[in-house]
Amino acid sequence: MTARRFFWLILALTLPLAGQLPAQVIVSYGVPPGAVSNQFIPNPLGMDFNVVIPITVVSLGVFDSGQNGLSFAHVVDIYDRNTQSIVASITIPAGTLAQLINGSRFVDLPIPIVLPAGFQGSIVAEINTTDGNGNTNGGLAVSTLNTGGGAIVFVGGGRVSDNGPGVYPLRLDGGPVNRYLAGTFAFTPVPEPSTYALLVGGLGLIWLARRRRM
Repeated sequence: MTARRFFWLILALTLPLAGQLPAQVIVSYGVPPGAVSNQFIPNPLGMDFNVVIPITVVSLGVFDSGQNGLSFAHVVDIYDRNTQSIVASITIPAGTLAQLINGSRFVDLPIPIVLPAGFQGSIVAEINTTDGNGNTNGGLAVSTLNTGGGAIVFVGGGRVSDNGPGVYPLRLDGGPVNRYLAGTFAFTPVPEPSTYALLVGGLGLIWLARRRRM
């Protein structure tokens, strides 16, 4: 095989992978298995985050107390905190139909949404008095936070809507940043252009090294 053919073969095999990196899906607010509700209110609850590196949100989730299925369907939204408008929304069905990941149930977005660097968002879940939610009440948080290697940061102290479902929650709570077991989302960081450049550059070095040996 000539050096030219070798180069194009490696390029053809690796380019399809470039758009898929990184492959790991990250759960932003991770609820541990076995967690149960300690609050039963009808108020939508939100938690705030900022995007540092563009991310692709692939699914939205909601806390399932005891992980035995949801009594009612839950609407979960991502709001833009600056415009107070919904940028992504999904309904998590009742029962056990939605995918269970540890303590939350997830449904994929029909079309994944890319949130750009600088986006300021809030993940909001419409809670009911039957399924309930978790609330730290200002104490130690139960959920774990995953930034995706610094792609997002968690801010604020939680927020509550006093105006019912479908309304941006304006009332601020007292923290921590993961105050509630309520809404969550799964995402992947968007590969930076430098990732592609490094890939092609690496292939070029392979080609040059092989050419010198021929």
